[in-house]
Amino acid sequence: MVRVDARNLAVKMYNGYLFIRQYLSMNIKAFLSELREIIVRDQLSVHIEIEFLNQIISDFLNQSNDCYLFGQFTIADAFYAPLCIRLKNYATSLSAWLSR
Repeated sequence: MVRVDARNLAVKMYNGYLFIRQYLSMNIKAFLSELREIIVRDQLSVHIEIEFLNQIISDFLNQSNDCYLFGQFTIADAFYAPLCIRLKNYATSLSAWLSR
């Protein structure tokens, strides 16, 4: 079951979160909290995707009780790392699990 869940999460990352990718561009060095406030205010779809992403990742981290989504490094962790970097760089409010 873990393998199926990991693949499903990777597919969701590959095909999903279009608004996060569109409006929260990838910039590893930047800290863009002011820009995030404007984007989230003006783009409800980004806010909805952030909340969904925060919930789903938090749920899996809570279940695994580890820093990896499934207790050990899987493809899901590799696929979600870029999204987590975006959320961090845009100073997005995250659950306790994601803030670690």
